[in-house]
Amino acid sequence: MVFINNQKINFMTETKTKSKPKAKKKETSLVFDLKQFSKDILAKRTKDDLSFRDIETSTGINKATIHRIETGDTVPGVTVYGHIVAWLKKNPADYFIKK
Repeated sequence: MVFINNQKINFMTETKTKSKPKAKKKETSLVFDLKQFSKDILAKRTKDDLSFRDIETSTGINKATIHRIETGDTVPGVTVYGHIVAWLKKNPADYFIKK
């Protein structure tokens, strides 16, 4: 610290240090298993002899949306996914695969 004209001035010095090269971290990603999710919806629906309207009543999700998910035509959004997983009585993480 130095005073010039009664003003305090700080000087910072840089020191260069050699750093070790960082090891690359192996990235893992999660992939949604729509095929298994669809199979589980169909399995529960046929096991319990439920119509799409019955599932709509239980989950609050439109029957057409449930049909599109069951046939693999669409991927559910987060809210819809949460409702269906709760209806299936499964853990939400069950349908994600580490790649």
